[in-house]
Amino acid sequence: MRIEDQGDVFSAEFVNEHNGLVNISIGVSSRGFSGHNEQVGFWLNDLEDFLADLTTLERVRQGKAILESLNKLPEHRELRLECFSLDKLGHMGLDIELLRIRYVGNQYRPYKVSLAFEIDPGYLPYLVSEFS
Repeated sequence: MRIEDQGDVFSAEFVNEHNGLVNISIGVSSRGFSGHNEQVGFWLNDLEDFLADLTTLERVRQGKAILESLNKLPEHRELRLECFSLDKLGHMGLDIELLRIRYVGNQYRPYKVSLAFEIDPGYLPYLVSEFS
């Protein structure tokens, strides 16, 4: 899946699934900032909840749908993806926090990218179908 709007990009590609654990490769870029994590883990039920919220968002064009990776602690969470309404006219945005676990010697020093951008609301049906 790839969403690209005015140079802002979010991409997600299924890697594998085993025993209710789903791994997805995630990439983001916006105005010179970019990040990629080859394997972000999610519980299958979290993906199903996100899909339900995304389906509602696509239908009513108000509210938000949030997906978080396995670890929910902000300092260790590999992904937080929020698709949200910007206004009552149905304009939409994506807010993405992507982290890649990294150690320098034995010190925890993750790479982090946090960005947000507006997306065409026409991408909502595409997002729903891709996460189905």
